[in-house]
Amino acid sequence: MLSDLKDPKEVETFLSDFFEERELEKYIKRMMVAYWIKKGRDKENIKRNLQATPEEIVLRLVSQKRRVLSLLKKGERLTPPWARFAERHGDDLARLAQII
Repeated sequence: MLSDLKDPKEVETFLSDFFEERELEKYIKRMMVAYWIKKGRDKENIKRNLQATPEEIVLRLVSQKRRVLSLLKKGERLTPPWARFAERHGDDLARLAQII
């Protein structure tokens, strides 16, 4: 697990050994898109600043919505960032819940 790595240098070494350069760039970009979505950035801001495609943004949004639904189904309390995310995307969560 990444959490077992002790410092940023170990993480960097692991990631550069695990991924080829292009794969690492894609992984980091996905993480950044997911982080910005969770923090409430709008799609246009993410697209412009991270040069993300609409498909990349939608994939991260769906992934995060599934995460929130999973937490809610388990009866877990949402942390403030996830609660804000759920509040912003409530209608989408309801539609996604019907599909899953």
